[in-house]
This record gives sequence, structure tokens and C-alpha cells, in this order.
Amino acid sequence: MNTTSCNSGICQNLTNATIPPNQSLFGPTFIVFLLGTTVGIIPNIIIFAGIYRKRSLHKPTYYFIANLAICDLVLSIATLFNAALNVIAISARFEIHTHSILCKFLTSFPVYWSYTASIETLIFICFERYMAVFKPMMKLTNKKSKHLCFIAWIISLIISFPTIITTRTNNLRPRYCVPFVEYTAWTGIFNMTLFILQFFLPALIMITVYSLILHRLYKKNMANQTESDRSKKKKRRTIYMLIITTIIFLAFSAPWSLTLAIVAITGKLPYQLAEYSQYPTLQFIITLRRLMLPFTSLYNPFVYCIFQKQIRQLLFPCTCCNIKKKLSVNVEPTSQSRTDLKSHEISKGAALCSTQYSQSYQVGAAKNYLAT
Repeated sequence: MNTTSCNSGICQNLTNATIPPNQSLFGPTFIVFLLGTTVGIIPNIIIFAGIYRKRSLHKPTYYFIANLAICDLVLSIATLFNAALNVIAISARFEIHTHSILCKFLTSFPVYWSYTASIETLIFICFERYMAVFKPMMKLTNKKSKHLCFIAWIISLIISFPTIITTRTNNLRPRYCVPFVEYTAWTGIFNMTLFILQFFLPALIMITVYSLILHRLYKKNMANQTESDRSKKKKRRTIYMLIITTIIFLAFSAPWSLTLAIVAITGKLPYQLAEYSQYPTLQFIITLRRLMLPFTSLYNPFVYCIFQKQIRQLLFPCTCCNIKKKLSVNVEPTSQSRTDLKSHEISKGAALCSTQYSQSYQVGAAKNYLAT
């Protein structure tokens, strides 16, 4: 995550160079960014509130999903603050120190913090699924899952804290937030560290763990081990949902992470790389990185809806209720079901008669015994 000001689609020359500061402020990238982050806020609020209030969802996997929703929510709000700050800075006259503080604590640091926390949460989720498949007797408790969510935020806080120090305000009008005003040795070290901790190492861990899980599930199916079909299906759907969530997350974060590595290797900041017309691939990665970031907080709820009935009921409660009502009203008993119902009633009546006869026989026998 290299430059917070690019989150709003305003990736210009943010140092003391000569590119116009208000260039394409309300362009297509800015509009896509704004729509993506705004739409992503509502579903994540619903998911977090629903998991918090519904006791049946108080399970480790759902706690991790709720933590991901919080990460996405913080990311969306921080990027919206960044967009709002960029727009307000056009007309308002912020003191440079005031604007710098707002950049540090309302835009740059929350974006890095929440983004890294979501990656740590995905790593904990894959290990939780690994334990559920390989060591089902050592299931993760709700208390431990809450502690892991807290640890994810602490680790991401440590990784993201340097952005509070490095984020600055440019000297242009209007002012923008920039994580680095110029390239230094520290810039290269920080960007390469983020690339390793935010993308390369997590991707390697998750791909390895999920590969082991899928291999184990395949072996279980081939061995026909004793486990109910319903339990197998539920476990598979949960794992497939988490794998797809991880794959999409890595795909959407790949341009961002590649930019970090490219900046560290080339010694050029993103706006400088975007000016290299002789390298269209670099320009494509920079542009793609700006376009895909807003949707990292949007796709998770829809993936959950596809695979999880409980999450689907949280997001679309009225639709689910109407479908249930229609199914209960429209389903008419067939001749076979009527026959089964009659046979059930007959067997029920026969059992009742048998019970009554047995009771009367026992009473009669008792009377004869007392009479003798």
C-alpha cells in the first residue's frame, strides 16, 4: 500500500513538481472509488451486527468473518475520509500541520492498519480450518478465536505504525496526503517489507495450507470414512467459501503489492512510474491498483451469501422469509404423501390400542391376584 492519496484516484505528482494539482479530481477513477467504498460499508455493518446479535453464529469461523467485516469497514471509511479531505482541501485553507495530522490518523494509518489486519485474519482462518480438518478433536474455542482476532490487530498495528511517521502533506494547492514525499533508502526498505509481510508470505502460507486441506478432503472421500453427508457438505462449503475469499483478496491486492515491490526495486515513486510511457505494463499495474482497491471491501459479503445460508439470511432477511412462505404454501401433498400420512396415523392408532389393551390386562391381572 504505497500512496494513500491514490486511493481516491488522484495519483498525481504529489511533490513539488509541476503537474496541476486539481487535474481529473472528479474523473471516472474517483467516481468508481467513491461508489465502491460507499456500497461496501452497508453489507459489512449488517454482517458484523448480525453475527454479534445472533447466538447461533457465535462460532470461531463467524467471529473471523465478523473481524474481516470490521477490517473492510475501517478501510472503506478511511478511504472515504481521504476522498473527503481531498475535496475539502480545494476550497478550505488548512494549516499544513493540521492537514498533516488529519492525513496521518484519518486516512493513511487506518488504511494500512485495517488492510494488514484483514490479511492476518485470513491467515488465522486458514489455520483454523486446518485444525478442523486434520485435528477435529482440538477445535478452536470461541474465546481463543476472539484472542486471535485481537492479536491480528496488534500485529498489523506494529507493521503499519511507521506510516504515522512517514505520511506527510505535499506543498501544492490543494494539499494531498502522501506516505513519502521523496524516495529514500527507508522508502525502499519499508515498501519491500510490506510486500513480504502483506502479500508474499501470507500468499505462500495460505496456498500451502489450503492445498493440504483439499488433499486431505480428497483422500477422505476416496477412503469413504464414516462421516455424515451433511457434515461433509457443510465442511466443504465453508472451506470452498474461505478459499474463494482468499483467492479474490490476493487477486485484488496483487497490483497494490506489486507496486510496493516495483517501487522498492526501481527507486521510483508511483507517480513517477506512471509517467514512463515506454513501460505500459507498469502504467497498467499502477492504474489497476487504483481501480481495484475500493472493491476489496465489497466482494466478501457477496461471497458469503453464495456459500453461507446464515449470512444470506442476515443480508436478505425479507427475501428468505418470503421464499420460505411460498414454499410452505405452494407445496401440496401428493398421493404418495397422503398414503404415508394415513399409514402413519393407522400405525399410531394401533400402537395406542395395544398400549390400552396392555394396561387393561395388567389391571385385570392385579385384581385377580388380590382376590386370591
